[in-house]
Amino acid sequence: MDLFVWSGNVYLDYSFKDTGSGPSRLDRAAPLAGVIAMARDGLTALARPVQSSYGQGPRYASPHSACTVVKASTLARYAPGVTVDPDARTDSGGAPPHLTECGWGSGSVSITLIVTIDAAADDAQGQFESGVQFSLKDQGDTKYRGMRPVHGVGEQADAFFQILAGSPAVDLLVWSGNAEVDVSCSDVGFGPPLSRAGKLAADIAIARDVLASLPRG
Repeated sequence: MDLFVWSGNVYLDYSFKDTGSGPSRLDRAAPLAGVIAMARDGLTALARPVQSSYGQGPRYASPHSACTVVKASTLARYAPGVTVDPDARTDSGGAPPHLTECGWGSGSVSITLIVTIDAAADDAQGQFESGVQFSLKDQGDTKYRGMRPVHGVGEQADAFFQILAGSPAVDLLVWSGNAEVDVSCSDVGFGPPLSRAGKLAADIAIARDVLASLPRG
């Protein structure tokens, strides 16, 4: 169930999904009533700016390369023998958003990191929320297999369990201040694979390295 709400200068998008893991499945009326109640709560809170205000988080500057903001010890822990993808994308300057990308590979796993620095925290939050909605569905050779929130990384973070080109993968999206961090760890099928928990731990450790190493704007 998706509910889209427009009111004045506010646009809200609420999504409700029954995971089917509980004792019984909800009918269509229940999620509709739930998202309507949430939308009313949201509009009520937004009408009181003092109550609904929140911190904007840190302000970051863009690194020249995403390859430089992850510790070698972190990569060695989760992907021994890892090497850097020669096609890493660096910051080209100009107006934001600034995007840098790096990839690493070993006999067991492939790791991709994308760091985006926006002009403001609101822009980064909006892009993060769009990324979350995009990741909740099958996309081409990427198959959605569930998600869970991750606490203690940035303002908000969500992990998505996927099948990427036939291999198990875990993709972590993080919003922090004016930055978005996207880390994906997937099996490559040659060496011993990482467990789902191991992939998630690798994503979290890399995201924490990034947020600790990014230059401040």
